[in-house]
Amino acid sequence: SSAPAEARSLAKDAAAEADAAIALDPCNAAPFHILKALALEQQGLVQGAIRSLDAAINSPETSKSLSAPEMADALAKRGSLLLLSARKNMDAPISDLCKSLEIVPDNPEVLCTLARCYEKNKRFVDAEKAYQSAFALDPKSEDAWAGLKRLRP
Repeated sequence: SSAPAEARSLAKDAAAEADAAIALDPCNAAPFHILKALALEQQGLVQGAIRSLDAAINSPETSKSLSAPEMADALAKRGSLLLLSARKNMDAPISDLCKSLEIVPDNPEVLCTLARCYEKNKRFVDAEKAYQSAFALDPKSEDAWAGLKRLRP
C-alpha cells in the first residue's frame, strides 16, 4: 500500500486508541483529546479535530490535566485549525492565539498564525506588529519575512 494511505490508516488507529484512553480515564483525558485531534487533522477531519481540542480545553475536569505549555500548544493548534476553517470571522482564532501567547509569549509560529488572522480581518497594523515580533524572535522565519513583505510592498 502507499505511504499516504498507510499514514491515514495509522492516524485512524491513533484516534481509536485515544478514544479508548479517554473512556478509561475521562478526568485526565485532555492529552488524549489532543492526540485524537492531531490524528483527526492528519485524516483531514478539521471540524472533528476542533471538537477534540474543545473537549481538552473547555472542560474544567479535563483541562486541569494539562500543563501550562500543553494548554498553550492546544490553544495554538485550535487557533490554527479555526483559521483554516473560518470563512470571515477571525474572533475565535485570534482569541485562542492571544491566550496561547499569554501563556508562552515568545512563540514565533503562533505570532505568525495570529498575524495571518489579523491580515484576514484586514487589521494590517496588528498583523505587521505580530510579524515583526515573530521576526525579532526568529530572524530566519520565512513566514514572518513573507508576511512583512506582503504588508510592506
